[in-house]
Amino acid sequence: MTDLGSLPLNNRKYSPSILAILILYIAAFLQHSHLAWAEWTYVDEATTTITNHINSSRDENLKNLRSQQRIVKAYCDAAGAHVLYGRGKKVIHMMTKKGKTCEDMRISDDDQSAGWLVTSEVDMKDDKGKIIQSWQGSHLFVNGNEIDFHEAALYGWGFYNGGRQVVFEAGPLHGGGNKFLYDLSKNKVIDECDSRSGATCPDWAQAL
Repeated sequence: MTDLGSLPLNNRKYSPSILAILILYIAAFLQHSHLAWAEWTYVDEATTTITNHINSSRDENLKNLRSQQRIVKAYCDAAGAHVLYGRGKKVIHMMTKKGKTCEDMRISDDDQSAGWLVTSEVDMKDDKGKIIQSWQGSHLFVNGNEIDFHEAALYGWGFYNGGRQVVFEAGPLHGGGNKFLYDLSKNKVIDECDSRSGATCPDWAQAL
């Protein structure tokens, strides 16, 4: 008797019932593979749809946030600095001491920042407390935060780089000052030009 296992595959003979079972098995396998592929395709498409929806929602939220933070109006009066934002939000920076005045209100090009000056009389006194000199000093504020320049006089200021930075000139009471570039996100001076000595300043200094 011949051992079927020793015959080559192409020489083996199968009954019609065995062939039918093999055909059904192969068909079922192919159908399952197709369904699995279709399921993964569906999951991938669904994931892409969800991701797109999340990105769209995020962009919409950022747009709404920028709209709420957008400054629509800003002005000074006797009470202080008034800044009006989108959707009706209003912030008032009050003058807490007498003799201080809010003036020179400005809004940045991107409508995200408001800056102004608070001026008041400054007295220089001798060792005995006697006033020997007085002048109108200015303090620079942007979005309610003071930009310190540690000089006696502020000669000028302005927004730069779309409103992300501020340029100002500060120095002694006479003879002009040096120019400074202040970054609002870093809350510090990031560049300086010694214009009092006649140095050639970078392009940002032209914002004044």
